[in-house]
Amino acid sequence: MPQISKFSTICFIVLTGFLVASCGQPKSFIRISNCPAVGLVAHMGTLTRFDSAGQTNENVIFDAAITDIEFNCDDQTAVATTISFSVWGRRGPAMKNEVQNLTYYVVVIRDNYLVTAKKKFTTQLNFSGGRDKAGIRETVIQRFSDFEMLKRYDYEVFVGFELAPEELQFNVSR
Repeated sequence: MPQISKFSTICFIVLTGFLVASCGQPKSFIRISNCPAVGLVAHMGTLTRFDSAGQTNENVIFDAAITDIEFNCDDQTAVATTISFSVWGRRGPAMKNEVQNLTYYVVVIRDNYLVTAKKKFTTQLNFSGGRDKAGIRETVIQRFSDFEMLKRYDYEVFVGFELAPEELQFNVSR
């Protein structure tokens, strides 16, 4: 006769207890949302800015990254998506100005390929006082005016840095 280990018996009792305990719980439901997905554009969530001397470590003015993306959405009668994220930067050896301007964008894409809206924003990282790091929290509200259109199509909202071609190439090659 095969022996049942003490561990197997305990596992069976615990699992049976969970199964019985869950029988009286209310049934879960599925909520269909008209809210768009929110994300970061591949290769455009970081930025390394170099001076004109070239792309070496000594020529880095600053490195920056978009982090901590959070979003909130109200889709009861119209859709408004509030997107918040942080922009963090690190001083490079070639930095001369303590305040650095960065441009980022928010883009709305329909059905995975069609850009329906794009808006650029400028923010600043302030490295005053010789600080090595700087950061800022940004908040953008994306509103969709045609509620019926949101029901027919899949929308996504993406955030990314506005990069020069050589900055994008640097990100892709990392």
